[in-house]
Amino acid sequence: MEAPKDKSELKTILGMIAYLSRYAPNLSEIIHPLFEILKKDVIFHWDAPQVQAFQKVKDILTECPGPVLSYFDPNKAVVLQSDSSQHGCASTLMQDGKPIAFASKSLTNSERSWAMIEKELLAIVFGMTKFRQYIYDQKLSEVRSKTESDPTLMTLKQIILQGWPEKRKDCNSQVLEYWNYRDELTVVDNIIYKGQRLIIPKCLRSEMLNLLHKGHPGQERSFRRAQMFMFWPNISKDIVQKVQQCSVCAEHQRSNSKEPLVSHEIPKYPWQVIGTDVFTLDNQDYLLVCDYMSNYFEVDMIKNTNSGTIIKLMRTWFSKHGIPQKIVSDGASYYTSQEFKEFTTKWDIKHVKSSPQYPQSNGLSESCVKKVKTLLKKCKQDGTDPLIAILELRATPLSIGYSPTEIVMGRKIRTFIPMSEKNLTPKTTDLKRIRSLLEKQKCIQKKNYDKHSRPLKPFNIGENVRIQQGKSWNLAVIQEKLDNRSYSVETPDGGQYIRNRQHLMKDYTCQDNYPPLNTDNNQITQAICSNQDTADSHDKLSHQLTSQHASVKSDNLTLNHSKSPASTNTLKLPNIYPEAYVTRSGRQVKPKIIQSV
Repeated sequence: MEAPKDKSELKTILGMIAYLSRYAPNLSEIIHPLFEILKKDVIFHWDAPQVQAFQKVKDILTECPGPVLSYFDPNKAVVLQSDSSQHGCASTLMQDGKPIAFASKSLTNSERSWAMIEKELLAIVFGMTKFRQYIYDQKLSEVRSKTESDPTLMTLKQIILQGWPEKRKDCNSQVLEYWNYRDELTVVDNIIYKGQRLIIPKCLRSEMLNLLHKGHPGQERSFRRAQMFMFWPNISKDIVQKVQQCSVCAEHQRSNSKEPLVSHEIPKYPWQVIGTDVFTLDNQDYLLVCDYMSNYFEVDMIKNTNSGTIIKLMRTWFSKHGIPQKIVSDGASYYTSQEFKEFTTKWDIKHVKSSPQYPQSNGLSESCVKKVKTLLKKCKQDGTDPLIAILELRATPLSIGYSPTEIVMGRKIRTFIPMSEKNLTPKTTDLKRIRSLLEKQKCIQKKNYDKHSRPLKPFNIGENVRIQQGKSWNLAVIQEKLDNRSYSVETPDGGQYIRNRQHLMKDYTCQDNYPPLNTDNNQITQAICSNQDTADSHDKLSHQLTSQHASVKSDNLTLNHSKSPASTNTLKLPNIYPEAYVTRSGRQVKPKIIQSV
């Protein structure tokens, strides 16, 4: 074979070499100098590197005896050998130490700039893609082999070939779970198919679940992948179990959906229940209290956030409007201190704290803080008196037709807007009508809010859960149920937190949370309900946190419970299976086993 005289002849020769590449190992590395002179910006030249490469290719292809390829045996194990260099990558398919086929490719300019470990992985991917028909057939051979050793599938195969009985009761109990799919089942080359999907033997199902979950896809994506390639009875339930038991997926799962709205009870009279919060604006701290019936608020600057400072300002406000029956606040240190507790006890006020990281439970105060912040920013930019703006806001009617001052004081207050003396005359406030209007308003709010919400199943004490901390979900165990949706939990490092049900999720990574996979065709075991079931009915627990149990840990409320010497931080699950499990109605019953369907 003569050397090429131009690029066109060189391309013809390289095409022939590529056709013979399966018989020549590491060919891409050898012919790299020939590809270099094919580039658009390179003038064709035939120098020493090209002469050496061309001669080496001819020697490899004409060598006698040359590389001898063995025939592929589908019953033998396949070994893929891959390697990469600066200019190309190559793969060899081996059986019993003998080559079955060779493959190689030159690297692009961008691929040549990759790190060596990336090039090595590229060679593996190239080999897997190039020889996919051999590797895929190897999987089919494994399925075929395991099918022949599976007594249930062999019985199923025999029934498919001979014909199904006319009635279900006459069907062999071993293959009864395939009865509903009998019209879709076929046997091709000793492999059973449901349509185009392989029927996977029991011994391979665990491996197939691992393959479906490679890359940690969620339940829906795993379902879609399985629907394309494989099938066995209860495959959907097994996929759900596999995904829920994955600790990586559990740690990075999405947040819970919102629960149905639970509104605070409308007070019977103004200033009966108030919310309070502290906020910062332009490096200045403010204290705010807001009436739960009228939305009337008081706000003032404070020099610091000590409990004493907050108490002093609250006493001033209470001397004007009276002592409230209940105060709702978050779990900040100035509200959980012993000094603030003594203050609420002395003044006969019930103090309710919202769950950390869940400001929605003190939503009125949070909403009022946003409103006041916006008002103060506008006043500062415009140069107006913020007290006048607050006055106008208090005198502005709410959606129910009454202003906050009318509900609290029983009269309209005089502002800069002209009005008659008759409007300023005090009148008896119809609290019954106001409460009725507020009830209707809350019903509309709840209806709109609950359109995209669902109740979450409550937890039991000792149950393993995951607590949302930032963007990850970490292991914890339920220590105490504080109210309808608030729990005290403990993490493996000993940290104890109060969290709303919204930030807790059932943990399925512990194997004890699940019954074993259904491997017996004659038994159908009912599994424990998942965390998407509707909420069970449970009695409310009235645990109150005492001061010696409470301390503050950063922005979270931390509980330091006194422990017995035998207590540990080990997460434990209640032994509810196989002796008993909890139904949706809250009853504990033994697992139901059906011998035949």
